[in-house]
Amino acid sequence: WSRVFLWVGGLLRMPGWLQVAAHVLIGLSTPTSWGDACSAQWLPSVFKWPLALMWSLRTPEIGSVAMECPMYWNWFQWYVVFYVASYHYCRPAMKMVTEAIDRAGLNTQYGAIAAGGLSITIGATMAAFHYPNIALEYGAASPE
Repeated sequence: WSRVFLWVGGLLRMPGWLQVAAHVLIGLSTPTSWGDACSAQWLPSVFKWPLALMWSLRTPEIGSVAMECPMYWNWFQWYVVFYVASYHYCRPAMKMVTEAIDRAGLNTQYGAIAAGGLSITIGATMAAFHYPNIALEYGAASPE
């Protein structure tokens, strides 16, 4: 989904900020899920099982099994927003940080040790506070 959108955005010559804004709007304005063929009463069971295998039987609570297999989950859109933003802004940010490190004279073995320690600290902090993340895991403002 994100690759297709990046390709279409490139064809339309949309700037990066507009592509990110469009994905944020999609995330905020779409329903929690749609395209649920498994709970459609009109669809014969012979078609439901292959669809359930392709899209898996899930609920909005990650890991919970139910008789739903929607083609679209809203919580996934927030990962796409991050991917599109990273695609457009990581390389320029990395170039800017690298130039700043070179100018400050921190491109030494001591700078590398400090960067490694900072990386471990940031990783440990993210691991401590990552779950539960209501917006990403439930696709809603609250789990209720």
